[in-house]
Amino acid sequence: MKRGETKADTFKRVGDYVGSRLAGNNKQESAQGAGYSYETSRKPSLIENTAVYAEIVNKTLASNGVVMLELIESLRADGVQDLEKARHYLDYIISKNS
Repeated sequence: MKRGETKADTFKRVGDYVGSRLAGNNKQESAQGAGYSYETSRKPSLIENTAVYAEIVNKTLASNGVVMLELIESLRADGVQDLEKARHYLDYIISKNS
């Protein structure tokens, strides 16, 4: 944590970094976009080797796992058995919701 920064501030900055990485940005861009200094952006391990980073990543992975399980159950409930049908079904759902 930076001096004078609260734990909530740290979670927000690290969360912004993780979100930017998930959006496809590189580590340096993500760090700078989250408000880290140039020096820190050149050494992303200073961000990634923290307990806050590990907690956010673990929560994100757990959340994605839950979503995937819900999706699988939804596909099964709709009677979708093979992967090709599942892909077409997902394309349909995505187009319907966009």
